[in-house]
Amino acid sequence: MEKKNKNLKIFLKAAIFGVLLFFGILSQAEAAYFYFSPDKGSYYKNENFKVSVFVNSDISINAAEAIINFPTEYLEAATVNNIVNNSIIDLWVQKPSFSNAGNTGNVRFEGVILNPGYSGPNGKLLEITFRIKKEGAAELNFDGFSILANDGLGTNVSTPGANASFVLLPAKSEIEEKSVQQNQQKDIKLIEDKIKSVEEKIIDLISQPSKSSGQTEIETGILGVWKILPKWIKTSVLALVGIAAIILALVIFSFGLIILIWIWSYIWRRREKLNKWFERAPKRIRKFFARLLGFAEITEKEMESDVKYTIREIEKDFRDAETDESLGETLKYYLISLKKIIRRFLTRNIK
Repeated sequence: MEKKNKNLKIFLKAAIFGVLLFFGILSQAEAAYFYFSPDKGSYYKNENFKVSVFVNSDISINAAEAIINFPTEYLEAATVNNIVNNSIIDLWVQKPSFSNAGNTGNVRFEGVILNPGYSGPNGKLLEITFRIKKEGAAELNFDGFSILANDGLGTNVSTPGANASFVLLPAKSEIEEKSVQQNQQKDIKLIEDKIKSVEEKIIDLISQPSKSSGQTEIETGILGVWKILPKWIKTSVLALVGIAAIILALVIFSFGLIILIWIWSYIWRRREKLNKWFERAPKRIRKFFARLLGFAEITEKEMESDVKYTIREIEKDFRDAETDESLGETLKYYLISLKKIIRRFLTRNIK
């Protein structure tokens, strides 16, 4: 008897478990829920993006309604499109609408699907366009939702829908500006590191003792510094040295020319005394100095002629500079005149 009662208890437990399992599976199979697409992603401030609302249902449904909440601190609803031609909703009891008031905005909708209803995945209901107000993170969720089965009883078969989460980035212009600033800071840091490296090498080279006899520590350091200098610095230094050498050569040449002019003037002022001295000098000496005096006289006339020519050319250039010609043309004519003056001084014009 006890054994029969025990078997009966086991049978009843198994039967109850089977019934519960059956209805649990049935209930789970006869479920419907809303979801967003896309349900995640990254978007930029001041730009718009679209989110569609779908329904999945394992049984035939004939009505759906919900409230979609979103944070107005980060998002604002711009438009709600009920996509009449593509929506599974046939009649809107409450046309989709939105509100951006308060801390939490919302989108509301309520619609009916005519017989035989709708069942299956990816049933598109509507499309929402959001505008991003601020960088951060925003979440969309369903509230006050219901999905009614097409069973003549209006059974609510809805289960909680899936939320959507979005990452909201700063405006592209702000990102680009930050990127430029970061690149500039990197460039400055790179230059500072290079300068610091050169300074450390210079200090090391100057502080190194001489390895060869006859060299001081400073000489070794300077030669070492020259070797590690960048190529553009070496080129610039050599160019400056070359220009300085040319200027020095011109100064020396001008100094020598002044001395020669003074000697010529000195001889010319004392030519009478020299002539008397020449008369008493041997014939060859007199002949040499006579030629020298003749050369000095010719040189005087040559110099006088060349100086007058130079003055005329420069006066002409000054007059031409007052005309309406361009600066380039004026400098061009000046260089031509300068070339003529130099050629005049280098050629013999008086015989």
